[in-house]
Amino acid sequence: MKISKAMKKISRLKGKISVLSTRIEISVSIISTNAFKENFSDLLVSRATAINDLNNLKALVMKTNIKHDKFITVLQLGETKTLLELYKRLTIEDGFIKNGFAETQTEYKSQLSDKERNNIVDELQQRINDITDELDEFNASTDLVM
Repeated sequence: MKISKAMKKISRLKGKISVLSTRIEISVSIISTNAFKENFSDLLVSRATAINDLNNLKALVMKTNIKHDKFITVLQLGETKTLLELYKRLTIEDGFIKNGFAETQTEYKSQLSDKERNNIVDELQQRINDITDELDEFNASTDLVM
């Protein structure tokens, strides 16, 4: 099985686990005069089985990435995405800014300009795109290590 197919299966398993978790939450208690629609214990077993399948598949993907020296690339992708989100959240305040509805203003200074931040965001996004393209090609052409 190619890594790309395994990744699709991983995504589906995550969805299944989410649905089972919701069903577990709904089925745990009911009005005493009503009948249970689903067996709580059976749902727990189904969820545990899905989690076991998910973990096994993720382990195979990780093992394959390590064998082919791609695990560091996967980690770099995650950390680059985290850094991108940090830069996107930065609010650059420079100069006089009005204080809410008050008539007063406060002067701010910044260590980073909007233009510098935007350039960094663009560079990080391009790095993410490049890493993603590299991993997509690898995932489509590489069989899982069993």
